[in-house]
Amino acid sequence: MASTQNAMKPSGLASRLVQDQLISEEQARSASNEALKHHQTLVEYLVAQEILDSHRIAVAAADEFGVPLLDLDVVDLSELPINVVDEKLIRKHRVLPLFRRGSRLF
Repeated sequence: MASTQNAMKPSGLASRLVQDQLISEEQARSASNEALKHHQTLVEYLVAQEILDSHRIAVAAADEFGVPLLDLDVVDLSELPINVVDEKLIRKHRVLPLFRRGSRLF
């Protein structure tokens, strides 16, 4: 008899990757389980194991969560507002200040 965990359908991003036919349902379950075992996120595991590339995952995640995809290759790094936010805060919240308009930071 299959365990309850193995019988569960993928949810969240894993479900979207299956829906978009980027991975199978079994691959999603297996990758989720392996990522947990290795203390990695699903995305880290999929990329490290070369199951999917980061760009395909980013596109699927942007669609799933309804957020625009920002291509950092088009950002002029010389224009970034450097030293405006403490690096510890940037790492803690996983954010990147892109530009400043007046007193607002985006």
